[in-house]
Amino acid sequence: MKVRNVLAYAQAAGAAVLWGTVGVAGALARPAVSPFVWAWARLSLGGMFLAVVVGPRRLSRVARTLGGSGVAHAALFMAVFQGSFFVAATDLGAGPATMISVAAAPAASLLGARRHRQASSPTRPVFGLALATAVVSLLVVSVGVPGLCGASWAIASGAAYAGFAGAVASCDTHPQDRLAAVVIALLGGALVVTPVAAPQIAQLCSLRNVLLGAYLGLVATALAYAWFAAALAILGRTVVLATLVGQPVAATLLACQLLGWPVGWRTVVALAIAGLSSAWLAISGRPRPDPHLF
Repeated sequence: MKVRNVLAYAQAAGAAVLWGTVGVAGALARPAVSPFVWAWARLSLGGMFLAVVVGPRRLSRVARTLGGSGVAHAALFMAVFQGSFFVAATDLGAGPATMISVAAAPAASLLGARRHRQASSPTRPVFGLALATAVVSLLVVSVGVPGLCGASWAIASGAAYAGFAGAVASCDTHPQDRLAAVVIALLGGALVVTPVAAPQIAQLCSLRNVLLGAYLGLVATALAYAWFAAALAILGRTVVLATLVGQPVAATLLACQLLGWPVGWRTVVALAIAGLSSAWLAISGRPRPDPHLF
């Protein structure tokens, strides 16, 4: 295997692990921080840093390709994706929220594709397995009304990501164009979240929370997106997709070690099904829009 390919696999896996740390990082805040403040910090810091990397010319060209409606939809879906995920992580826990969100994204993506008659018959087993993953994860980690509420937010997060992927699908021809579309969605999403987050921004007053916010924006967002875009350019989506099971695995293990979240046999079963879903999705081929979760 070429060194270039090994590096690309490492970048894809590293991005998945970094995304898996997002919910745990938010839970480490002292004092507690609103989910929407975390969403704003992640979107704004990550978007601004990546905007410098991508450059204004490419951003302007990709924005024209997306059009006004495409930019608006990408920003709205990104805002809902981030906001609902942090709410789910607060209500349900970082591990379960990540599992359900990752599982819900391909199911929502395939539902949208079938609705617009873009899905072909080979995607049916993929859709069934992805949907089963979401349902099983929901059942094994949700107990009572509070659990169902948090799981609903997690499902909304995965579905919103699928919507975002569909909104930027027209920029899927070049790695840097894809990254520029992500930047536009991040910055637009930050603007959408700002009115909700602004009254609570003082929650970032402690040094601990400032550092956590910087980590979420610069490492778990900007660096992870850059790594993933580089890996996609070399390996392709269907191969890279299988590494994304690292998200719920990382989230669950970190939640266990840092937050004392128990890991029982139900969690192990849910992670195993998530892994099978990711592997099957990679083998069967990628549906459109992208089902992988940033």
